Amino acid sequence: MINPTPPKYHLFVYGTLMSGFWNNRLLENAVLLSKNAQISAVLIDLGGIPGVVYSDDGDDLIVKGELYEVDPITIERCDRLEGYREHAPHDSMYVREYAVVNYLDGDPDAFQTQKETQAFFYRWNRGRNRDIIKGGCFREHYHQTNSSL
Repeated sequence: MINPTPPKYHLFVYGTLMSGFWNNRLLENAVLLSKNAQISAVLIDLGGIPGVVYSDDGDDLIVKGELYEVDPITIERCDRLEGYREHAPHDSMYVREYAVVNYLDGDPDAFQTQKETQAFFYRWNRGRNRDIIKGGCFREHYHQTNSSL
């Protein structure tokens, strides 16, 4: 009997799940589709980790990150990391939702094509009274705030 191929999902990551950060190990079975991806939202500083929220006035900014293709097991691992409870989203630390992701596809040293897809991402589900990370890039923010280490 042939085992069916498990479904694949797109996952947009913007914080410690990105390549080079400690939680990227959870994506070891994932396929990196683009290191240059973005969504329309607001990136906030939660004290060493980021969160994404939508602005109250609808004036969302750009959040930069990476786009992966992941399997259901990887989604479950990321759900646990992010404190997402599918059957109780109101009690979750982050909520897994869909967003439109714009990304560059292709060889970064050659020709790249602008593309768009829908992908899961994790939205911060707690208080919104946090500092905005200017420029929408956690990697830059992390290196700037930890440069004295």
